[in-house]
Amino acid sequence: MKIEVLSRDPSVLFRDSSQKIHKLPRNYSADQHPFQQEQGHNDTVQRVEPHPYSVSTFLSSSSSGEFIIWNLAQRRLICKVQAHRGSSTGLGISPNGEIIASCGADSILALYKLDLEATVADEAFPSLEVTRKLQSAPNSLDHLRASNSQEMVVCVGTSLELWSHLRADPLHRWEWGNSPMLHTRCSPVEKNLVGVATHSRALLLIDTRQPQPLRKMTLELRPNAISWNPQEAPRFVLACEDYNLYSWDMRKLSSAVFVHKGHTSAVLDVNFHNSGREFASASYDRTVRLWECNSSSSREVYHTQRMQRVSGVRYSLDGRYVISASDEMNLRLWKARADDKIAIMSQREKDSLNYNERLIKSYKNHPEIRKIIRHRHLPKHVYNAKKELKIINDALKRKEENRRKHSQQNTYPHIAEQVKHVIGEDE
Repeated sequence: MKIEVLSRDPSVLFRDSSQKIHKLPRNYSADQHPFQQEQGHNDTVQRVEPHPYSVSTFLSSSSSGEFIIWNLAQRRLICKVQAHRGSSTGLGISPNGEIIASCGADSILALYKLDLEATVADEAFPSLEVTRKLQSAPNSLDHLRASNSQEMVVCVGTSLELWSHLRADPLHRWEWGNSPMLHTRCSPVEKNLVGVATHSRALLLIDTRQPQPLRKMTLELRPNAISWNPQEAPRFVLACEDYNLYSWDMRKLSSAVFVHKGHTSAVLDVNFHNSGREFASASYDRTVRLWECNSSSSREVYHTQRMQRVSGVRYSLDGRYVISASDEMNLRLWKARADDKIAIMSQREKDSLNYNERLIKSYKNHPEIRKIIRHRHLPKHVYNAKKELKIINDALKRKEENRRKHSQQNTYPHIAEQVKHVIGEDE
């Protein structure tokens, strides 16, 4: 009689100690899951970028070292490219839409040639053009718009490096101290201007034609991301660890133009609308918020029950949609205007909507109308965190007022909210 015996390795099935979680075996083979949908990312989505000419095309990269090209109109994956051995830390596409740049924890900068028409038609994938070994593991990259004939990429890690796909060595390298640089973004208007957020709570404004930074500003808490206004050259927005966003004018860094409050945890990413009048932010509190540039509070809050920490957010090329990337390996598409109708509308419907908008604009300062316009349903964890923050801020205000009452005059002067978060500024 033939007896078949099951033999399993105990180290695969059982915990090493009681402090560790139970192991759950899972077979990732597609043959064992015939009913699953088309596989996308299998790790945290880190970056998302729109194509500069195709409205329906987006790129996203994940911690598994791959990037994916998506067609949002058809809701399908066009192609998947394994670019790095470790986590992918930066993703960008050139202004002409022909070069995809990707950097990762393996200290590799990879440049891919993209023929969008052939890729969408499933006739060709992005071809690897060059790879460059960086001095250290980069944290972010962006394409410099200084030259149309030569594609240049800015990478930041322990130093800032300017690369060209025609050169084996960097065109230039800047180093200032030992503090690593976390995020970089090139200005779409001033072609040689680069903004860099560092781990030492500093913001650097750099002209790639000069050896030293133009300006340096130190904040109370670390900035995580920067986004330039595409219509106003000196304006930009910082996403910070203190749950706030700050609008700045680079001509006067001693005071913020606006302080945008609403998030209940660190803000991880920010991106401007093409009109320059509003921007979107992604936060650790698992929400996406849309803001107007001249308002300190958000006009929309997007959230779902399953969405985890939101690591990236971008507007679509036409500005009608917002796409977010989050920890649970998903991309989500939101409407930039929540009440907009996507379907084709008749002229009668358009006139009715325009008339309602004019009514709201005329009576927006009425208490009841204002309450309806500003109200947004929040998830329970955000609602409770918001109440807790209000209690903390009220206590700090009472403490400052008590100090002023029981101290000599001008010992504790009033400091504006736009100024108190700036520690120092160097030119």
